[in-house]
Amino acid sequence: MQTKISLLIREALVRSGMNASRLSESTGISEGRISDYVNGRHSPNSLQLVKILAAAGFRIELKPNLDDNGLILAELLKLTDMISTGSETNICADRIPIFRELIISDGP
Repeated sequence: MQTKISLLIREALVRSGMNASRLSESTGISEGRISDYVNGRHSPNSLQLVKILAAAGFRIELKPNLDDNGLILAELLKLTDMISTGSETNICADRIPIFRELIISDGP
């Protein structure tokens, strides 16, 4: 059964142009075990995964998920523009409840 890890390893192999035999030589992990990882029969531990990906020319990076944060930032920038220009629209009111009063207020 394909797992996210097995798909990741397979993708690294495809992109690097390596095969299981060459990856085995580079990592010291048996070719059979590499095949098991690629086909989802077993999962490597984190150190093995890092070693496999490094041998294929990749690395693992931890990055914050900015999908929601990026959306909120965009809304906050809109809010800043509206406040600085004196706009009275409530375009962000339901997206950022904390600032609801600032957006839809009648003014000072």
